[in-house]
Amino acid sequence: MKRNLCFIPVIEKALTADEPLQLLHQAICSIERSGKYKSYKQGFENFKLFIGECRRRYEMISEQQTLGLRDYRQLLSDANQGLRPELIILKDGRLLETIAVDKNVSHRIENITTATYTLKLSTGLTLWQQKLTNRQLKKEIGPDRDIKMAADSEDVRGLPQKTFGLLDGKITIKIFAGLFAGSIQIEVN
Repeated sequence: MKRNLCFIPVIEKALTADEPLQLLHQAICSIERSGKYKSYKQGFENFKLFIGECRRRYEMISEQQTLGLRDYRQLLSDANQGLRPELIILKDGRLLETIAVDKNVSHRIENITTATYTLKLSTGLTLWQQKLTNRQLKKEIGPDRDIKMAADSEDVRGLPQKTFGLLDGKITIKIFAGLFAGSIQIEVN
């Protein structure tokens, strides 16, 4: 590996050890010592840039998790600084989809089945979590219930079963029931 990235294998070795915190401290000391040599100077400068970026991201995430999002404009401001936050949708803890955070976006996810769904910011802040059941996701069909056909002039989606407002109404989650599965619509205003 080139000397301008020499710190990567040193950190990797420490992080994969049995006691990573102790070895990470030793690895950082080793990187600092090697940075005194002219041949490793650029690598040490890159290491400092890397650590600075890690610190900046950590502080941003910590601030958002402890204080919450103060304002939707702050979120867009972060996007304008190149951070490009995204909404992450998880189904039972596994990634389902990601959505870019932009104004006036409406995104619909079909074939939603019984599970626990989570909406997070890419910074790690959880905005919403809900267990959706068959009762919420499937339309009741019986002898006294009309089934809307696609050819009907009305919207076959109907009204949402549930609606959740997040961040003072800046993000809305709507749960729709279907014949076999439901859908989630996420709107960013």
